[in-house]
Amino acid sequence: MKSNIVSSNFPFQWKKYSLIFLFIFISFASLSLLLYYFGTRRTLLIFSILIGIVLFFRFPELGLVFSVSTYLFKRWIVPLVPIFSSIDFTVFVFSLTLISIIFYLIRKNYLFYLTFNKTLISFLIFGFFLLISTLYTPARGYGLLKATSFLSFNFALFLFPMLVIKSEKNVRNLLIFFVILGGTYSILTIANLYMSFVSGKIIYTYRTSFLGINPIGFANWFGSIGVLLIAISSIIKNKYLRLGNYFFILLFSAIIVGSNSRGPIISFILTIMIMSIIRAKEIKWKNTLIWSLLAIMIVVMLYFILPSQLTDRYTELAKASGAVNQRVSSFTILSRIEFWKASVHFATESVRNLLIGVGSGGFSKMYFHLDFEAYPHNIFFEVFCELGLLGIGLILWHFQSVFKYIFENFKEMPSQQKAILLAFAMAAIYNIIAAQFSSDLIRNRRIWFFLGTAIAIKSIPKLGEKDLMD
Repeated sequence: MKSNIVSSNFPFQWKKYSLIFLFIFISFASLSLLLYYFGTRRTLLIFSILIGIVLFFRFPELGLVFSVSTYLFKRWIVPLVPIFSSIDFTVFVFSLTLISIIFYLIRKNYLFYLTFNKTLISFLIFGFFLLISTLYTPARGYGLLKATSFLSFNFALFLFPMLVIKSEKNVRNLLIFFVILGGTYSILTIANLYMSFVSGKIIYTYRTSFLGINPIGFANWFGSIGVLLIAISSIIKNKYLRLGNYFFILLFSAIIVGSNSRGPIISFILTIMIMSIIRAKEIKWKNTLIWSLLAIMIVVMLYFILPSQLTDRYTELAKASGAVNQRVSSFTILSRIEFWKASVHFATESVRNLLIGVGSGGFSKMYFHLDFEAYPHNIFFEVFCELGLLGIGLILWHFQSVFKYIFENFKEMPSQQKAILLAFAMAAIYNIIAAQFSSDLIRNRRIWFFLGTAIAIKSIPKLGEKDLMD
C-alpha cells in the first residue's frame, strides 16, 4: 500500500523538482551571460535595479524616496548602465514611480476616489506663467528646459506624496527608507573620507560627498532628513528607537559638516532655530542647554583635531594670507553677491522687466550672453529677474496657500500628527532657506516634495491615535 502511494505521487514530485532545477539552471545561465557581457560590477548593478523595481511596486514610498533622491544616484549610475545613455535616468525613475503609484492606487481601490488639494492650483498658475515666459525669453533653450522641468518633475514631486501617503504605515515606511538610504550613503562617505586621510590625497577645501556628487546638493539632502529626525524626536517613546534616532541625527549632522558647504550648514542651524521658536513651550530648556554646550564642545574639538584642509574654509576670510583656498572661497561668496546684484539690475532695467521679468532662464543670456544653465543661486532673485513682480507675487501666493493649509487648525491636532506635520514642513523650510544660497527652481525641487508630503499628512484621518514610532 505504501509503495503504491509513493509511486502514484512520483510523477507529480518529479515534475515539481524538474521545474525547480530548470529555474536554477536558467538563473545560473542568465547570470553567466550577464557576467560575461557586463562584468561583475555592472551585473550586480543590474540585479540591484531589478530588485529595486520589484520593491517599487511593493512599496510605493520607496518610489517617492528615489524620485526625490535621483541627484544621489545619477552622477555615478548613468556611466555604469548602457541603457541610460539613451534614456534619461531621472525620467526613468519618475516614470517607474508613476506606474508603481497607479498600480498602488488600483490595488487599494483609491484610483476612482482621488481628491486633489486646492494648493495645486497656485502651483500650476505659477508654473504656467513660467512656461508662458519662454515666449519672450532671450534664452530659449534653457528657458524651455526650466519651464517644462518645473511643470513635470517639480509638479510630480508635489503631487506624488498626496497620492501615496494615506495612512500611518505610509509615513513610517517613508521615514524608514529615508534613514536606510541616508545610513548607506553615510557609511560610504565616511569610508571615502577615511581613505582620503590614509592615502594622503585629501586636498585643500576638501568637501565630503560620494562618487563625485556635488557636495552642496549632497549636504542639502542630508540636512532635509536630519531636520525630519530632529522634529520627530519628541514622539519616539521606545528607548532603543530613540537612541537610534539620536545616532542618525549625529551621523547625518557629521555628513553635513564634512561636506564643507556653508550654505547647508547655515540653513541647518537656522531651521533648528526656527523649529525651536515654534515649539518653545514644549522644549525642556535644561536639556537644550546641555545639548548646545555639547555641540559647542564638539565643534571646538573638531577645529583643533581636523586638518586645516577642512577647517580653513570657515576661518580663511578672517586671515590675511593669500592661500589658494582663501581666494577660492572669497570668489564663491563674491560671485553669489554679484549674481544677486545683477539679477536685480536686469529686473529693474525697464518697466516690462519689472512687471514680467526677462523670461524663463533669461538670467544666463543677460549675464553670460550664453543660452545655458546659469542662475543667480537664489530662487527669489531668480524669479524676480526672470518673472518680475508678477512672478514673485505668484510664488509667494503659492507658498502662502500651502503653509496656510498645512497649519490650519494646527492647535487642535493630536500631538503626534502635529509633530510629524511640523517635521515635513520644517524640512521644506530648510530647503527654502538653502535655496537662497545655491541652485535654481528645478534643482531645489525637494521644496515641493516636502510641502506635498506635509499636505498629505494633514489629510490623513485619525493620525496620532496610535504610536507611529513604536
